[in-house]
Amino acid sequence: MLQNILNLKGVEILKKNQLETINGGTVTCSCNDISGTWSGNYSSISEIQADVNKYCSSGAHCSGTLSPRQLA
Repeated sequence: MLQNILNLKGVEILKKNQLETINGGTVTCSCNDISGTWSGNYSSISEIQADVNKYCSSGAHCSGTLSPRQLA
C-alpha cells in the first residue's frame, strides 16, 4: 500500500514531527480488488490503515487531506 501512495500525484512525504501534528480530515479509499470505495473522517493515519486492513484484502488507494493541529 505504501508504494501505491507514493506513486500518487502530489504526495508529500512528511517527517516524523510533521506526522505527529496531523489532526484529521476526510479521506476516500478504494480497495485494490475493486470490492468497495468509501469516504470517512479520520483523526490519524493509523485509523485509515486499520479500515483498509479491515475492508480490503489486497490493500487500497486513498486520497484526501488531513489537517495539521492548531499549535497553541
